[in-house]
Amino acid sequence: MFNQKQSDCRFGAVSFAAGEDLSLKTAHLVKLNSGKDFVLPENDQDIVPYVLTQGADQGYLCGAFPVTPSGNCRVCLAGACVAGQLLVSNGDGRVKAYEAGSKARVIGIAEEPGIDTQHVLLRPIAVGRDGADGADGAPGADGAPGAAGADGGVFYLNAASVTHSGDASDLCGKVLVLEESGWNSVVPSVGTAVGFAMAVAEADGVLTCVFMGFAEQAEGSVVLPSDFVDGGSVNLVAGPGGTLVLGEGAVMYDGETWTALANAGGKVLLRKSYTPA
Repeated sequence: MFNQKQSDCRFGAVSFAAGEDLSLKTAHLVKLNSGKDFVLPENDQDIVPYVLTQGADQGYLCGAFPVTPSGNCRVCLAGACVAGQLLVSNGDGRVKAYEAGSKARVIGIAEEPGIDTQHVLLRPIAVGRDGADGADGAPGADGAPGAAGADGGVFYLNAASVTHSGDASDLCGKVLVLEESGWNSVVPSVGTAVGFAMAVAEADGVLTCVFMGFAEQAEGSVVLPSDFVDGGSVNLVAGPGGTLVLGEGAVMYDGETWTALANAGGKVLLRKSYTPA
């Protein structure tokens, strides 16, 4: 049955009067104004559903074809493009190659390379403009706590760089003396002491050490494992196997003293002092 409601609809070319001088605007994109006249877009966001096939002076009839993905069309190009490149509105009825970050309305895909002012062949595509940014998502869950940091004054030393006898693990709890020639753990030493450290752990030949202060340093402090400190006011004394430990006994380095200030949780806070002989 004949559909009376669609009897005045048609597919293909259309004609409307020019709402401005369009005599030189063949192959330009146009839209309808409120007076039902063809006019050029005002900016690159305007919807332009027609391409002029025949321009005209203002008030005279123009020919146009709807821009639809079902058929390609030719539109005046601003600049240059290559085949397959996305083309967007130039805001004046022409199209141009898309550039990253552009918000111009998408028109189509170039089906051939083009140069400035060429009526380039393109395939219209239906792509809406970008919407507003969405709301921020909820904060993510907190990450797992990081590993505990090393105590202040901790450093690492290859056991091979320390003068000693026996296994590297035997140096745990022993005092290392920094001399001009390097680190030494053998007593008596013939070198001049520069500083002191204690090896508190060993793994794969690497010593974890805590710096105890410089030789003849009048004031200082250090935190050491309490198991490695024998006494409340201690000096550097000879230990087993010709090593050096913190304890009470014959003093190996005159004037160097460490005094306990606090002891809890397996750690002891020591105050270093030096009294010249």
